[in-house]
Amino acid sequence: MRKFTFHSKAEEELYDKAASKFPAFCHDWQRMLRDRETNNLSSLTWQSRDGLQYATYTGYGQVDGCEMKESTQGVPIGKISYMEMLYNVMGKTSDEARHSTPRVVHQYHTLEIFSWEKDKWFY
Repeated sequence: MRKFTFHSKAEEELYDKAASKFPAFCHDWQRMLRDRETNNLSSLTWQSRDGLQYATYTGYGQVDGCEMKESTQGVPIGKISYMEMLYNVMGKTSDEARHSTPRVVHQYHTLEIFSWEKDKWFY
């Protein structure tokens, strides 16, 4: 049973099309998060403190929520949630730090909201 109230057949078709494409969009978003984390790791800014080299970077967990709904205006809305972590790496040299086990400095839950526009998910 559908929990949405569509105002027209066209609105229902729009929603169905958006819904059919949202799982692939979520999968692609996860790939983009991995790519962003890889880029963050390749662009570390090193600082010295107490004879050690350290850097911080942002990393991302798995997408843990991928939900689509209809707004009160009948527009498809997508929500993707995941954990975002701020990591710290430290060592005697930047190379040693780069290969050390990252330490989580802070983590928080992120919720991103997307709209369906011109036959695609917009971000």
